Amino acid sequence: MFPGAGALVLGSFFSNFARSEFQVVQFIPLIITPQIVLCGIWWHLQSVPEFIRPFSYMLPLTYAAHALRAVMLKGAGVADILYPDLLALGVFFLIFFAAATLMLRREVG
Repeated sequence: MFPGAGALVLGSFFSNFARSEFQVVQFIPLIITPQIVLCGIWWHLQSVPEFIRPFSYMLPLTYAAHALRAVMLKGAGVADILYPDLLALGVFFLIFFAAATLMLRREVG
């Protein structure tokens, strides 16, 4: 639920910068590619260079991947992934929801 909601809010946030649907589609690789490369799906975060690792922890896909790995491989329950994974995804959702809402342009007429 949280990864999907976070992706929806992130898309809403970046769509505020676009002037057309074509520009929104051009944003997709710029947003998704760094998350996939730095989230720890392909290799462990310990393998990511030290100076890039803090950026990994700013990306929501890092926490989603960690939570899913804990559930699938270790049989973790909701209580086990509540902190820090679900909490981080919830905070990410709230921050970008507020930012997307504040940046919305209201056009009357």
